[in-house]
Amino acid sequence: MPEWPENLLSLTLLSGGVVAALGLVALVTYMAFFQKP
Repeated sequence: MPEWPENLLSLTLLSGGVVAALGLVALVTYMAFFQKP
């Protein structure tokens, strides 16, 4: 398996972080707007 260039690895980690952040924001927004008493 060929080694990934460091910039590609960094880009992958950055993209993963962005996706995780957006997912967390979406989850918090969903919880806030659709809370059940």
